[in-house]
Amino acid sequence: MAAPGCLALRLPNRKAFFLVFVSLNVRFLCRAALRNDRPIIGELLWTFIASQTRHQPSVRKCRVIMIMSESSGLQTCLCPSGVLSQELSHPNQSSYIAASYVKFLESAGARVVPVLINQSPEDYQKLFLSINGILLPGGGVSITSSGYQRAAEIFYRLALEANQMGDVFPVWGTCLGFEQLTYLTSGKVELSHTNTSSAALPLNFTEDAKRSRMFSGFPAELMAALASEPLTVNAHQFSLAITTFQSDEALKNFYRVLSTNTDGSTEFVSTFEAYDYPVYGTQWHPEKNVFEWTKPFYPHSPSAVKTSFYMAEFFIGEARKSFHRFGSKEDEDKALIYNYSPVYTGTTSAFEQVYVF
Repeated sequence: MAAPGCLALRLPNRKAFFLVFVSLNVRFLCRAALRNDRPIIGELLWTFIASQTRHQPSVRKCRVIMIMSESSGLQTCLCPSGVLSQELSHPNQSSYIAASYVKFLESAGARVVPVLINQSPEDYQKLFLSINGILLPGGGVSITSSGYQRAAEIFYRLALEANQMGDVFPVWGTCLGFEQLTYLTSGKVELSHTNTSSAALPLNFTEDAKRSRMFSGFPAELMAALASEPLTVNAHQFSLAITTFQSDEALKNFYRVLSTNTDGSTEFVSTFEAYDYPVYGTQWHPEKNVFEWTKPFYPHSPSAVKTSFYMAEFFIGEARKSFHRFGSKEDEDKALIYNYSPVYTGTTSAFEQVYVF
């Protein structure tokens, strides 16, 4: 793989885009802790959000979030050449994305664009050719039957096909997104319950981590800190046990395990990357170290902050290898998240800010 940023010398005017999907069904909001992000948006939060957005009908129509990245004019993919959106069972069909995912990508040169879930395969194909990567964020919806799952599967399959043809398109999964990747790869739900809904943990690196694409550019002192300090936020109740991973041929042959963790009884995979594709996943949340403050166990030390930025920079570096782009600047401008305003939810939610669509 080429070193991140190497295309900058040859393609100074290229741009990079990411698509991120995030959508939640309202009935799952208060139960998000049973999946990944703990209680994300409760009834009080929804009431507050509705009051802030009731005069923005155009905002409520958008259910998916796409992230575009631009650095030195290079095409980049952030938080997944897109961020996947999750449905809300509400009369106005609203959805949301935590602003921390957007900021995470922007911190490394990304821009964000909202995209609808439940669109046609043709629409997703067109979007796929316009962006440079996709990020599947954490959330509380089903990884086997939801708008999130269906859109994620389409982009995952398109990404594999494109990469086989030499058309680089990276995929990133965080928390629920990590779990979604395991399902898309194996075709089975291979998760076990773990006591990891609110914990910051050091990473137990494998030997493969030293020669991985993901961590190869990390400073030695940061790798040492990651291995000894609680720098990774875990907010999930289901995990991929290492024993399950090793017994699943599809997963074992596709992914290289870079780190594991344990809740005291179950050792689980916490970071992986595909052997032959730019597909990456973390069961933990790199974005929370910098942009979330609602929980006391979120780490904000210098090493924690550096971890977030190095993870974002790595993914953007992968996205910069993509040559996808929008058909026109007008199409690009219409898609930008800058057309929407985040809502402060720090007093009623696990997120400081959210975008509501």
